[in-house]
Amino acid sequence: MAGHTVPAIATPYYCNGNINSYVRLYPGADRFELVRQAATALVHIHSKNIVHGDMCPENICVADDGTARVTDIAVDTLVRQTSQRNNLCVPSNWMYKSPEELEWGYRTTLTDVYSLAVTIYSVCNLFPDAFSWTISWLVI
Repeated sequence: MAGHTVPAIATPYYCNGNINSYVRLYPGADRFELVRQAATALVHIHSKNIVHGDMCPENICVADDGTARVTDIAVDTLVRQTSQRNNLCVPSNWMYKSPEELEWGYRTTLTDVYSLAVTIYSVCNLFPDAFSWTISWLVI
């Protein structure tokens, strides 16, 4: 590939995994503090006029110091914009999407807030995976 630039995204490795795996591993973890940190990060992202586009538990990682870190900011939006195909399907967590985004494909700061609210419900639930399973059955 001499002379060609290959785009890449480098991110830290979070050994604690995402927020749902973390609260399963550490049941005494302060879930409300973790989601508060994620919400604060989303406010900061939105203050820069950036739409996350895929807010879900898998995109909130927990650092070694126990703080929540929002990841994959606008990655699928960037993939869509740089693709030569209009109908590119980017894997996403549909159960966290707003009805507007699912129906019309709109991505805004408001759809991010909806996704964050569903994420908070999932994280604060005593059984973090139960919501995903239940909503899947409701939609199917």
